[in-house]
Amino acid sequence: MNIQKINSLYTTYNRFSFTKLSLNYYALSDIILGSEVSLPFIEDAMKFVGIVSEYTAADSLEHINREKMLNSLLKLRESNVKSVENLTIYIDKFNIYEYMLAQMDFKIKTPEYVFGNIDEAVNEILEFVTVKENQSAVGNNIKTVVELLPVRFTKNKFYSLLNDGLSIYENGSKKALEGILYIIRSNAAILNISSADNMEYYDKVLEKLESININEVSEEELKKLQEEFMEATMSLLSVSEERMLLQELINDMLILTITGEKALRIYDEEIQMKAILKKVNETINDKSIVSDDELIAMYAPLEGKQEAYYEKLGALEAYFESLDKDKVGEYYDDLSKCSKLTSNSPFIELEEEGNFELVTSNELEEAVNTLIGEFNNLFAKISKPVRRIIMSRVLSVLPIFLNSLTEFEKYVISCFEACENDYEKCACMDFLRELMVDDYDME
Repeated sequence: MNIQKINSLYTTYNRFSFTKLSLNYYALSDIILGSEVSLPFIEDAMKFVGIVSEYTAADSLEHINREKMLNSLLKLRESNVKSVENLTIYIDKFNIYEYMLAQMDFKIKTPEYVFGNIDEAVNEILEFVTVKENQSAVGNNIKTVVELLPVRFTKNKFYSLLNDGLSIYENGSKKALEGILYIIRSNAAILNISSADNMEYYDKVLEKLESININEVSEEELKKLQEEFMEATMSLLSVSEERMLLQELINDMLILTITGEKALRIYDEEIQMKAILKKVNETINDKSIVSDDELIAMYAPLEGKQEAYYEKLGALEAYFESLDKDKVGEYYDDLSKCSKLTSNSPFIELEEEGNFELVTSNELEEAVNTLIGEFNNLFAKISKPVRRIIMSRVLSVLPIFLNSLTEFEKYVISCFEACENDYEKCACMDFLRELMVDDYDME
């Protein structure tokens, strides 16, 4: 093991995260100062501000209780993760009703609209699915189509498909089974709320959506529902973005705390970046505004540094990943966590946890029966149109649901032929065409 490269990795993680934290921290002050009420997010954000204040007040990490700071950051990170999980549950619910509102739009506004030729629609879908030769892209496009297709399954047929799809997890790891069950519950919006965030506003909008009778809603009522839906979803997305920002800031602060004792200190940079953090804290505490000229002057010394450190990280991380865990020894835990904290998954679990025991046939049967019981309870409370949307969403994430393009084509045809409502088929193709345009624009 090259100890110089290991030390350089500590330093590069430290500098990269310090630079990134300094560049993004001002955005948090904008959110805090723009809020008129003490939302749960603001409370968490102010806890983070307190941690940053403690960090900038010390001459070095040696004068900070490192263990206490780590525990505070990890606790705050866990709280933020739970809040995001909570928000995701609501976003999943709103996604279901977004599709239902689209179906209602076709039903009410264009009742004379005729779906047209099934063969033409199927050919259009097949072209979309196979436009890219990449097998992964084809699989993802198939999942997208399955999620939007109008289905006409009985509950028993749906449960049979569910059972068949989950059968591959027998003799697989319990961690893998837990993962797919979480994804299924997420897509069906039957996960339990695990956060204490104030969500009454979203609950009220959902109650209205859940009480809709698709055959009795007027155009005026639909317009009002669409407006309320749009306001709620925009709010959810805004809060999610705020939580994402806080997560990235917490991750960067964790890296600073983890690497601080072993990283080489670059005093000029450290002085510049601590000055930025202190200035932002002053604006938060004094509720003041930093002028554009001050911002430009404040951030000018950091221009290009984040990109430079990121590029250097690539080579050093590749070296670290090439080493056996035993060879890295005492450094492994620190560097492994830093690698996760700088990954493209800001909410990743930091500890390597999970049950890797194998799933027995009895355990799989019990898990499937529990899931079916949850679906029975859900389906008893919701309308048929919503039930069908949920079935499609769940089928789209099931493994080994469709084994070939031929099976997929037959499935698409059967869905269109079984559905007598032109407005459902029109909504399906309308959604897909929007996705097709976005997909082609990205090429």
